[in-house]
Amino acid sequence: MMPWISLDLRIPLSVNHIYIHTRHNTRLTPEAESYRDAVGWDVLAQTTPEQRESLPERLTMSMVYYAMDDLDADNGLKLLVDSVFAALGRNDRDIWHLQVDRSEHVPPGRVGVQIGGS
Repeated sequence: MMPWISLDLRIPLSVNHIYIHTRHNTRLTPEAESYRDAVGWDVLAQTTPEQRESLPERLTMSMVYYAMDDLDADNGLKLLVDSVFAALGRNDRDIWHLQVDRSEHVPPGRVGVQIGGS
């Protein structure tokens, strides 16, 4: 049986609030950096090293947002995925299947995430 990781994370920032564009580059806003760091700590706190290391090469990632959050389903996707995969020490190119849903069963302001074998 393929290992799965289940996470309860804070809802990501809107893509409209995660980047600072300058003449020479694009970088994360301080708020996006704080979010990334907080999610990193949450991932580490909610998983064991064995769980993180046992994930297969090809991954499925499933996310469930609270149904009434104002965030568009894809709007916070980039920051959430990048934050989780940075904490796992993986590249999001390892995702072969990605699913995003909404549900009344997820607490407001939270997103349920599952990652496992594809």
